[in-house]
Amino acid sequence: MRKRWLLVASAPQVWRESKQRYKLIGFECENCKRPFFVERVICPNCKSRKIREIRLGAEGTVESFTVIFNPPKKFEYHSPYIIGLIKLKKGVKVIGQIVDCLPQEVKVGLEVEVSFRIVSKDEDTGLIMYGYKFRPKIY
Repeated sequence: MRKRWLLVASAPQVWRESKQRYKLIGFECENCKRPFFVERVICPNCKSRKIREIRLGAEGTVESFTVIFNPPKKFEYHSPYIIGLIKLKKGVKVIGQIVDCLPQEVKVGLEVEVSFRIVSKDEDTGLIMYGYKFRPKIY
């Protein structure tokens, strides 16, 4: 009997290889040049099927935000924390936590840059998950 090997990716490997999570990769329609964050088969603007990967860049501005005072379970130690809608330079809007500032320092139009940080830690396995957050831009 022949042995068969099953290759299984580890949870950290799957997390690391997520293009949107670590590299802030987006997509663009080759026809109309409309950018978007989540991959699509068909462009929602011109219905083209010609989609390519692009780097979204590391800078943007705050379009909207909210401060979370009553966080969900496992996020209590972050309270209060800021979640913002960020418009990146390529025109794509993403949601992320705004860090390295106080809630009263955040305002619409604030220039921010991407910062890769710990997003969460699994208490049972000790697995640390990283992702992007945003911080006020340093000049």
